[in-house]
Parts: sequence; structure tokens; C-alpha cells
Amino acid sequence: MNYRKLSWIVALLVTASASWLGAQQPASQPLKPETAPATQPAAPTWPQFNGPRGDNRSPDQGLLKTWPAGGPKLLWRYDKCGTGFSSVSFADGLIFTAGDLDKECQVMALDMDGKLVWSKSNGKAWTTPWSGARSTPTYNDGLVYHLNAFGQLSAYEAKTGNPVWSVALKYKGLSQGGFAESVLIDGNNLICMPGDPDAFVIALDKKTGQKVWASDFKQIGHDRASYTSPILVDYKGKKHIICLSLFQLFSLDAQTGKVEWTVSHREETRGHCEVVAVSPIWLGDGKVFITKGYTMGSKVYAIDPSGTSVKLLWEHRPSDSEHAAAVADGGCVYVPGNYVYPLGGWNQKEAKEGSLYCLDATTGQEKWAAKIGRCTLTYADGRLYGLNEFGKLSLLEANPEKCTILGELQLPKMAGGWGQTLTHPVVFGGRLYVRNHNVLYVFDVKG
Repeated sequence: MNYRKLSWIVALLVTASASWLGAQQPASQPLKPETAPATQPAAPTWPQFNGPRGDNRSPDQGLLKTWPAGGPKLLWRYDKCGTGFSSVSFADGLIFTAGDLDKECQVMALDMDGKLVWSKSNGKAWTTPWSGARSTPTYNDGLVYHLNAFGQLSAYEAKTGNPVWSVALKYKGLSQGGFAESVLIDGNNLICMPGDPDAFVIALDKKTGQKVWASDFKQIGHDRASYTSPILVDYKGKKHIICLSLFQLFSLDAQTGKVEWTVSHREETRGHCEVVAVSPIWLGDGKVFITKGYTMGSKVYAIDPSGTSVKLLWEHRPSDSEHAAAVADGGCVYVPGNYVYPLGGWNQKEAKEGSLYCLDATTGQEKWAAKIGRCTLTYADGRLYGLNEFGKLSLLEANPEKCTILGELQLPKMAGGWGQTLTHPVVFGGRLYVRNHNVLYVFDVKG
């Protein structure tokens, strides 16, 4: 064999080997830095209600420190979200939300410019009380999951909206507001809280909807599922699911669903008017924060080193958020408060007089209180973004010394009157997303 022919064969073998090795690389392996497209930044990802960690904190940096008069620039708005309180999640260059349209609950995906990509039914609409969709869609591994107010839990292909599976959750004693939970994904398991006595919390296979486990959690009295969503925490090298039902705070082994500890947060003298709609916050170091409306206030519990019990560390009565998200930052917890007895119905004067509290996360000491109206919060880049019940946005400094308002913006009044603006705002990818019933507003908040 001559030298030229031998060289050609060697070159062919090297090329074939390189091609075979390349084919064995995992599909998800990132490109090397020198070959990654410089003009294609990673698409923003906020895959579930309250963000990637369930703590309502955005990793964004370099945002506007103050707002100009009139607020940040409006990039676009989408006017066909339907009735409801669903917030937004996003991944793979799509924005997901849900709303009630034409007597059906619709799960929908928009592109990043606000154009509808797909919309699919997830059962019938919830018409009363507080009509509209509740849950925020959860994204994971190419699928989107949504729970409607009647307990229909469905999975869809994120890119196309094609249905994958759907189950009707078994329940007893459905709360007057229906299901409002946004489901949690842990590995291959989907976690949700139907509140049924025989399966209060369950794990389903996220690909098929088949049951993996049901918790051994036991009800107290007329306990049932609340309007909160579970959180997943890593404590002492183990994963735990922390849930807040109408009467109890409890932790489950994430792998098996076995109860690790439980504590009652019910108050017998006020149990008839409890609304539990704010998800727990993991403060780290074994500490869990909860808040409830109507003078029941905020509490922090500490897990015993054994991991089998908890004790109450502190409570603060005025910070009694009924539905609005709280945020922890810099050793403080920022909590809305001043919710009143609900049986008289919603009252504008009382909503406007609601306060925002800054509490020391270790002791519960009140650092300050500011009357900015009852509002729900999210956090990004040293700032709090508050959305009150009248559609007013406020940019606040996350400062334990004082409350400083750094900008305000009033959303346009809805046709036919206000209704309560209860949706959680989201800041991610340099944008502020604000849902007000039928309309999704997207603002540019990059610095």
C-alpha cells in the first residue's frame, strides 16, 4: 500500500471516530464557550409559581434602581388572558398562564413578543365565588401542568399544547374558592394536595399521571386543602416537601410521602373565617415562615435537630396576609397586612389602608410598617415590586431601616370596574410581568 493511500484511510478513520464520539454526547450537553452563539442568550426560565425555588426571588441583576415618572416602559400587552388570578411561568422561549374564556378554563402559551402560540381547554370555568382560573402553570422537562379549580389536573406538550394526560383529583370538602394550588415537580414526581382524607397529598408520575405514593398525613377535624402551593427544601442532606393545609403545617419525605412532622396552626376562636392562601417560605437553617389573614398574623417555626418536630419561634399579629405573597431578604421578611374580617365583603377603604411590614426574620421584631395598600410582592436586585388590589405598582427598596418608594405606576382601570387585583407579579429577564385579570402587561425594567 502506497503512502498516499494509507494517509487517506487514516484520515477517514479519524473523521469517522470523531463523528461517532460526537454522536455519543448527551443531547443536553452545552456548547463549548468558543462555539456558543454570542447573539443567543439563554431564554429566561421561571418554571413555576413563585419562581425556580418557590421563594418569589428573581436572580436578575442590573435593573432600574428608580422608575421615571409614569413608570417603566410598556413593551407589550396581551388582552385575551380571560378571567382569573393565574400568574405567569416561562421556559423554552414561551410564557404560560391560564384564564377562563367562554365557560372553559384555558391554558395558554405566548411567545416572548406576546403572540398567542397555543390555547387548550382544561375543563370548565369557575364562575363563583371569585370567578376565574387560579393556578399558575408549572413547566418541567418539555411539559406544562395545570390544575383547574374543580380538580382537573392536566399535562400538555409545552411547544405545541398537545394534551399528554389528564386526571380528576379525588377530594372531599372542596373549599369555597376551589383548587388554587400550583403543582410542584420533584424529579419524576408531580406533587399536589387534593385534601382527600385517604390521600391528602399525592405524588404522580409526571409523564403518565399514574400515582406513585399517597402521604400518610392525617386530618384534624374538618381540615382540608388550602389555597397554597407546596415547597421543596433541602435540609440536612435530604429533600422535604413542606405543605400548609387549612389547619396544619407539615413536612413529608419527598421520596416516600411519609410524614416527618406536623403542627397545628389553627385557632379555635377564629377557625370559621380562616383563609390560608400564602405558601410557606423556607428561611433556611430549619426555619419555616407562614402567614394568614384576619389578625392571625405571621409565624416562624423551627425544626428540631431530630427532624421529627417543630416549635414556634415567634409570631406577629398585624402582618396577616390573606393572599398576598411575602418575601424574605437580608435577614428580614416583608409581609403585607391589615386584613379585616371577611364576611362583610371586600371594602375599598380597608384595602387602601393595608400595610407592608418589615420583620426581623430571627426575632419577629417589627422594623417598620408602611401604609401602601394591601399588595402582593416579588423581589429582584435589592428591590421589592408591590402590586396592590387596585392595580397600583410600587418599586420599593428592600431596606430594614425604612420604607422608600422608588417609583409608582397605575395600571389602566378595567372595563366594568376593578375587581380585586390579586395576581403575583414576576420579574425575570429584565422584564416585569403583571397580570390583571384579562390583561397581561410586560414592562422593560432593565437598567
